[in-house]
Amino acid sequence: MPRPLLAAALAGAAALAACSTGPLPREAPRLDLVQCQDRNMPEPLLCGTLAVPENRLRPNGASISLKIVVVPATGARTLPPLYHLEGGPGFPATGSAPFWVTDGAIHRLHRDVVLVDQRGTGGSNALPCAINFASPFEPVLDLDATRACRYQLSPKGDLSQYTTAAAVADIEAVRMKLGHELIDLAGLSYGTRVAQQYVQAHPKRVRAMLLMGTVTPQEKLPLSFATNAHAVLMRLAQQCEADADCRRAVPKASADIATLRAKFAAGPVRATLADKKSVTLQAGPFWEGVRALLATTASQRRLPWLLHEAARGRFAPILAAMPAQPDAAANGLLLSVSCQEDTLHITEAELAPLRGTVFGDYRVRQQMAACGVWPGSKLWRAGFVTSDVPVLLMAGDMDAVTPVQWAQDVASGMGNARVVTIPYLGHFPDGMGNMECYDWVINDFFEKGSAADLDLSCIATMKPPPFEVLGKLTP
Repeated sequence: MPRPLLAAALAGAAALAACSTGPLPREAPRLDLVQCQDRNMPEPLLCGTLAVPENRLRPNGASISLKIVVVPATGARTLPPLYHLEGGPGFPATGSAPFWVTDGAIHRLHRDVVLVDQRGTGGSNALPCAINFASPFEPVLDLDATRACRYQLSPKGDLSQYTTAAAVADIEAVRMKLGHELIDLAGLSYGTRVAQQYVQAHPKRVRAMLLMGTVTPQEKLPLSFATNAHAVLMRLAQQCEADADCRRAVPKASADIATLRAKFAAGPVRATLADKKSVTLQAGPFWEGVRALLATTASQRRLPWLLHEAARGRFAPILAAMPAQPDAAANGLLLSVSCQEDTLHITEAELAPLRGTVFGDYRVRQQMAACGVWPGSKLWRAGFVTSDVPVLLMAGDMDAVTPVQWAQDVASGMGNARVVTIPYLGHFPDGMGNMECYDWVINDFFEKGSAADLDLSCIATMKPPPFEVLGKLTP
């Protein structure tokens, strides 16, 4: 099945290996680009770098080299270039290049696609370090690991300068150097924050904007993670109970969740792995592992049976489905952005509602503690954007991170915005039947430059996969 727009980030595509074949012809943009070829790519792309100040208040100080990849149009350039803003924060935009060349080629029929690794990711002074976010076997955002990460990354630069505002300024610098008068934006998850702040700062430079899994400016991440995930988890249980095949294997999915919640509330739980090794599970890391399995439609459809097995003491299947090792992505960027823009703004009083959820306040408290040892301070928080730029907001109604209501809240301040809801879709645009429809709707929007008159009839054909039980699909 062709993968949908921007889902290539999930594949962890390797960065392109650049090999210069000489500069472009004289009429090329002001930023020098050269052909670059990766052996796994069917065609050469255009690559370049741009040096920008690490701290724009100190323009003569340290600089960062931004990695840029341009996927050329396959036909006549009749549309503005599309700037893709990746999620995370922590995913490099250039990692999605294989998607735009293959399954996403529909989006470059009449325009170039511009990929800029956000500062702190990929080829733009990446800030990687191993910190656990979803493994059930160790604490999430362990303080010692966070301190080690800070010690490891501090020589690479001033970590307080890796922010959304800095990313917006970097995108604008690239736009100017490439000589693009107007651009289109496409943001996924955290990338929607970058997109909103860009259109707020440079409203005359954006022709149209796509937001997928929209984050509202008012959210103090990860404060809402527990409540959003709890709501989706309970809906998932209801869907299983309403599905004859799932109900046959998992008669009472809601009761299984309650059983597991009670077990962990009583203290650490002993579990046996597939290799017969015995481990002790703590409630916080276990439920964060469950929350990670809510991210995609595909993993959601396995979760009721996995929880059913765990509720009966058979933890091996669900533990095997969770990440076993700490995430080694650009977690330095994640902390620099989220601490200064979100977590440091959270108050103790805001934690009380979380205790009524399955996930509790564990993740928020762990992140608040981690941000206490990370450099930086509370930064200005952007407000809702008021704009007449045409905006299409694609929202999954089973999104456990950025619910549909957030997209509706963002759209309410925009005069030419439209929210399109995809039933059963999780946070990432992947895993549904006829995912091509997702791209057709987006392509229609950008070609028209308006979300007012879109053909949405194919959305009814986008179906979730069957629930999976016993390691197999339901009949």
